[in-house]
Amino acid sequence: MPGAEERVELHAAPAEDFEPPSGLDLVFTSPPYFKKEVYGHEDTQSWVRYPSYREWIEGFLAPVMVRARDRLRPGGWLVLNVADVTIEGNRYPLVADARRVAEELGLGEPEILRYELPSLLGDDREEPVLCWSKSREATHHLGGPGLQLVMCEKCGRVTDHRVLRAGICPSCDAKVVRCQYPGCGKDLPGAIATRRYCDDCARRIDAERARDRRRVLRERVPVRVIRKFTCTCGVEFEVPTDGGRPRACPSCTSARKAEEAEAEIRRRTKTCAYRHCDRAFVDHSPRNSAKFCHEEHRRREKAFRTGRVTSVKDFRKSDPVLDERPSSAIHTCKGCGNPFELPKGSQRTRCSDCEAEARKKVCKTEGCETEFHDESERNNRRYCEACQAKTSGRTGKRRTIQRKLDPDRLAVLAAAGVPIKKMAEVLGVGASTLDRYLRKHGIEHPRTGGNPKHRGA
Repeated sequence: MPGAEERVELHAAPAEDFEPPSGLDLVFTSPPYFKKEVYGHEDTQSWVRYPSYREWIEGFLAPVMVRARDRLRPGGWLVLNVADVTIEGNRYPLVADARRVAEELGLGEPEILRYELPSLLGDDREEPVLCWSKSREATHHLGGPGLQLVMCEKCGRVTDHRVLRAGICPSCDAKVVRCQYPGCGKDLPGAIATRRYCDDCARRIDAERARDRRRVLRERVPVRVIRKFTCTCGVEFEVPTDGGRPRACPSCTSARKAEEAEAEIRRRTKTCAYRHCDRAFVDHSPRNSAKFCHEEHRRREKAFRTGRVTSVKDFRKSDPVLDERPSSAIHTCKGCGNPFELPKGSQRTRCSDCEAEARKKVCKTEGCETEFHDESERNNRRYCEACQAKTSGRTGKRRTIQRKLDPDRLAVLAAAGVPIKKMAEVLGVGASTLDRYLRKHGIEHPRTGGNPKHRGA
């Protein structure tokens, strides 16, 4: 290196015996980590002179730090690169012992930097660098108390943390190219001189420019609501812009769909596999796998194949497809005994005249006796429409009791002093039921107390 001879002095002597000059600005050292780093076997080696760890701390590390403190000028820095080591399974706390010695020398707590070791393998990829300032007054000329040295992220230079900008020293900061998009300001690593924006902002600007171009284009050329196409048959037709791109006009499309439907029907048309049928049918199953025109034919064909039947006469049920029996049958009326014809499957047992006569009824409501025609399916109505509307919601025995126990009638009988038991016999209800209805309608009776079974005795 040019000029190194005038600026560098080399001294071959043990560090604990060497007397450095006074007024030093910086003392930087990295001890041999006790026996971890062996540079030789001479008697001047520290691990040979001091075989135990405690002797090495007191005889080597402490004297070196004392001489460094004494030779530093006020405001000078002692920088010690040291790390804890493990030798033959024993852990040696070099960092804690170095800080203890510095505390005894009055250097106080150190500023700790991290020295990265990317070439080493394992978990410990960095080592601490302990930095002590000799006196507090030494930090004032650099900008005040509390000086912290931090390495620049660009060049690695140790700089006062107060002059850094985003971890970059002033000299490197002047060379940084930053994004000029409003509100961004990101650094552009490795940017050329003509680059002005980061990748995200560049994409954002491109999208804004494309949006502006589309807006200008839409102003010049309005959006088409309807598009025109020409079919293969030569007919022009219009389609909305959201209607896709049809391949044919509506007429050709309808004709094509009809042809496809006919082709599908032809493909699904089959002949029934039942030995007595041979009818053509269209298979509507999802997989086009049906072989019989009716489920009954499938059952019958299986019965023939398994030998359970040998003739059509062996089936008790009629064939729903091939049965040629008449659609009506002759029955005998249970009312007059005359024969009459009924449709196949009908459940009627009377002829039309007897059925009409049976549906003529008289209302069963007491005091009504209105004739009416029962149109119900089961022919089981007992009351006319007027009485049915009055008793709507009341059915069976309860409706009969409510009809008998008219509140006005009960009030007259109670006012006449008729006993409860006698009143119940007249009305045809139980004494307990009559008592409940009297209480329900608030009708007072001279004998309403006590057990209803013993009233009126």
